[in-house]
Amino acid sequence: MTAETTNNSVNRTIVSEFVNAVKKVIHIAAADEILEYSTLHNKSEELPGDVSATIELTGDLRGQVAVSLPFKYAQLITSKILSCTEAEVADDEVREGMGEIVNQITGKVRTDLWNYGYRFNISTPTIVNKSIAQIEPNSVFPHYVIVFRSKQAEFSLQVNVYEANLI
Repeated sequence: MTAETTNNSVNRTIVSEFVNAVKKVIHIAAADEILEYSTLHNKSEELPGDVSATIELTGDLRGQVAVSLPFKYAQLITSKILSCTEAEVADDEVREGMGEIVNQITGKVRTDLWNYGYRFNISTPTIVNKSIAQIEPNSVFPHYVIVFRSKQAEFSLQVNVYEANLI
């Protein structure tokens, strides 16, 4: 097995863990259900989401993960986290909520990948008011864009990570 083959299989495992984490976090935080998802090989400007949260990974896995949600969906999830109505959630609280969402997703992946022997740290999230389509991945590392459709919204996830010992 070559490093490239190992890297590809590792990335499929990593992507699968992120997909599972998104399903779980959305189910718990939004009381929503993922109906379907698809992996894209090329990003386009038409990816769903107006507000994005990025988080850096360092350690055995390195790179960046980004989640992009429509503002109204991020507001809905934030209202559930804060136990209030959507109307009571201010824009800055939506930004904080996006940070919490990406933290929950990445934290779940970190816990689940522990079983595969991966040890990595996650940074403080960065929140941007733009679609994931405008967040440039590191072109040296493999990256995956997954578009999710739930009962309430469409949103996207970008996984741009590599196994540190393969570079």
